[in-house]
Amino acid sequence: MTRKKKIIIVLTLALIIGGIIFLAKGSKKPSEEVKHLKKPNIPDFTKESYPIESSLNQSDFSFPKEMPVLIVKPKPGFLPDEAKSIAKSSGFDREPKITQDINRSTTYIFNTDKASMVIYLRDRIIDYTLNIEPEVVNKQLSPDAIENIAKDFLIKSLQLPEEQIQFFNLLFLLDTESEEVAPLDSQEDARVYQVNFSPKISNRPIITLDPKNTPYSVQILRDGTPFAAHTTDLGEIKESFEIYKIMSFSEFNSSLPNAKLITLGDSNLSSYFPGKGGIQKLLVNQVDLAYFMDAPQSEIFQPIFLLTADAILTGESETKKAILYLPAVSGI
Repeated sequence: MTRKKKIIIVLTLALIIGGIIFLAKGSKKPSEEVKHLKKPNIPDFTKESYPIESSLNQSDFSFPKEMPVLIVKPKPGFLPDEAKSIAKSSGFDREPKITQDINRSTTYIFNTDKASMVIYLRDRIIDYTLNIEPEVVNKQLSPDAIENIAKDFLIKSLQLPEEQIQFFNLLFLLDTESEEVAPLDSQEDARVYQVNFSPKISNRPIITLDPKNTPYSVQILRDGTPFAAHTTDLGEIKESFEIYKIMSFSEFNSSLPNAKLITLGDSNLSSYFPGKGGIQKLLVNQVDLAYFMDAPQSEIFQPIFLLTADAILTGESETKKAILYLPAVSGI
């Protein structure tokens, strides 16, 4: 074999191997590695101990044995022109009032006679609301119609890309001011419908310290009018390369005393607590799995268990609905 042929063969093999490596890397799902996890930052609002029991069976606990965490790479803040463009899409044509928020830096405030919009540029947070809740006709909208109206508002008015959002749930609220969620079968009594969406990265939703709210939410009045909306643009989200073990059913049961109470009745405990000795017992009757965003600046979202319980309170004949959070990753 001549020297020239040997060189050609070597170069050909190198190209083939290089192509295989390139294709392998290109087909791999985007991910990042997280070597060590700390416990998620779930506040202990009550700072009290009380019995937490469960009525759940193994059949109620059908979750993956392993899961990645979510890695967040925040985007740069909104540029002034971006904020003005979003406001214009929502019907605000006037120049904003510009303030400096202590926690969220530069803030643009847009107002008309009918509505208001606040945009926090650095954190890419948008809050929209009508200034007065109008009297409306109940059009008996179907759940699909409510969802579509909310999604359309996020896409056309708040300029969220359609491929970025996925439906999470629909809540029936007593009114626009209350935190209380009416039973799901009482649409007739609800004055406002809240549609929650989550970033389209996992089949598990991303929740915050307010279980009622996800990163993208819209409140719709009974005639289909968007009343309020909140969005937090989290940036680029990827699943971690590292996979973490999720608690087994037995681990879950033994870890229940570590669950943190987040809401009780119609109140988020960050601003309310019934007082020492107020809770006699919590009985968990439902469990879900979600990713937890403890702050808008968080760079890692971990899986947590979202627990629904009946709270037995001192001096009250009826139980109250309670929501608790519990870390779901085993061994942290």
